[in-house]
Amino acid sequence: MRSWSVGALADFFVKRDMEGPAQQLRAQGVAGADMVASTLDLLKQDLRLSAFTAKKLLRIRDAFLDGR
Repeated sequence: MRSWSVGALADFFVKRDMEGPAQQLRAQGVAGADMVASTLDLLKQDLRLSAFTAKKLLRIRDAFLDGR
């Protein structure tokens, strides 16, 4: 994930039924390395995602990084 482009990261989340947040990530230029370093506060404050959506993105990210 760390080396993924903005488009690859967005596609990853689209495939996991997160199209709305994926569009927001794409619009803000968030690439894989950015997502790996993201925190709940960053997603909520900088990207203006709801707490629920931000938590869901982080759960999906963490599951992928953990190989689940």
